[in-house]
Amino acid sequence: DYSINDIEITVSNVLKENSELLGKVENLVFENLKRSFPEVCFKIDQDRESNYYESLCYTISATNKNSGERFSVAGGGITDWTKTLVGSKKERLLVGSIGSETICKHFKS
Repeated sequence: DYSINDIEITVSNVLKENSELLGKVENLVFENLKRSFPEVCFKIDQDRESNYYESLCYTISATNKNSGERFSVAGGGITDWTKTLVGSKKERLLVGSIGSETICKHFKS
């Protein structure tokens, strides 16, 4: 059995000049998700910086109920991989990962 508590999803836009995008995420995406998942905390982080993601990115973290420690368990964002690969500025790629080892190591009951 695994026990994950206090799930928090944080969305950032490392491309600072498009600040209305985070407002749309908060008003359109988060509002719908909050109705379906009221136990999850949804947050906007306007200060995150990244040389890896080119605009929107997210982190999912949770607290181990036994130790009270918070761990990042998943994350991802928009990269320029396909844009660079095919040479088209229209290309977008949203990548994501799950820290299965982190979950197995820190959240087993």
